[in-house]
Amino acid sequence: MRRFLCFWWMCVVNARQGSTAFANDWQWLVGFPALAAILWFFRAYLSNDTQHLLSGTTAFGTFMAALIAFLLTMLACFVIRLFIWPPILYYEEKDRADAAKADLQRRFTPQISIFLNPDYHGVIESPTEIQGQRGPSSMGSFQCFVRDRCSAC
Repeated sequence: MRRFLCFWWMCVVNARQGSTAFANDWQWLVGFPALAAILWFFRAYLSNDTQHLLSGTTAFGTFMAALIAFLLTMLACFVIRLFIWPPILYYEEKDRADAAKADLQRRFTPQISIFLNPDYHGVIESPTEIQGQRGPSSMGSFQCFVRDRCSAC
């Protein structure tokens, strides 16, 4: 449950950013028409004093109408951004996990390639010659030609 709440808290924090600036710029297009629609829809339930207060005939009424329009615009922006952020966070985390998995696969993939000749089943026996004489078979023998760099010799 804690992870669920932390995820949604991150969504809320990210959705909150920029909502006030958007509301300040666009309240005339979103907030005031929404306020007018709300006042028209609930006109039967509102008293005449409330309608008169929000009509803007007084300075306080104008301020309250602007404040409500601002809050409605900010709420609309916040709700839209709240539904946008979960897939953004999901795909950021998915991309990070995919990149980490690809990096691990790249790091643990062998960087050498081994070739086995199918004709000889991977084993080739070649005789050695020492000053024109046939020597022992080289299969299974190990010779180190650089003795000063090899610890096995």
